[in-house]
Amino acid sequence: MKKWIRTVLWILLFCVGLSFLLYPSVSNLWNRYHQSRAVARYAEAVSQIREEEYQRIWESAVQFNEKIAPSGGVGARLTTEEEAEYRKQLDITGTGIMGYIEIPKIDCLLPIYHGTEDSVLQVAAGHTEGSSLPVGGESTHCVIVGHRGLPSARLFTDIDQLEEGDEFTVHTLNEVLTYQVSQI
Repeated sequence: MKKWIRTVLWILLFCVGLSFLLYPSVSNLWNRYHQSRAVARYAEAVSQIREEEYQRIWESAVQFNEKIAPSGGVGARLTTEEEAEYRKQLDITGTGIMGYIEIPKIDCLLPIYHGTEDSVLQVAAGHTEGSSLPVGGESTHCVIVGHRGLPSARLFTDIDQLEEGDEFTVHTLNEVLTYQVSQI
């Protein structure tokens, strides 16, 4: 009987140790699956938008950027009404996704959500409220943030591997904005 209990305890201890060892990999796979599904749902929703609606959504985002331009497009303090308007911009799926970022060199594909709350940054990239929306344009400064080094998701963990000249893209609606790393 004692030998049986000891064997069960060793098996249980082994299983607990193995689960701690596998947690980062399994959790990262789970998060990547959900991130890629969120991006696919966003792309599907974009493909369903009629041209007139597309233009209205795009123009609304451009006008929002013009409204916050006096602050340089970074760090504008939004009023309660402006924050509500911000949360509606580019949110065609109703989930808060405004686009996605793709960094081929580090195999990174992340949805970009409105805001930088911890609940967003644990699973995706966030857009800094008060910075320009990711629609491009002169004198706009879109700030996209994300964690690196989380045990549960890779996110921007490998961003330190980027070098000057590397390119990444931000996909907003059907537009693809390509950027190049200019300084580290």
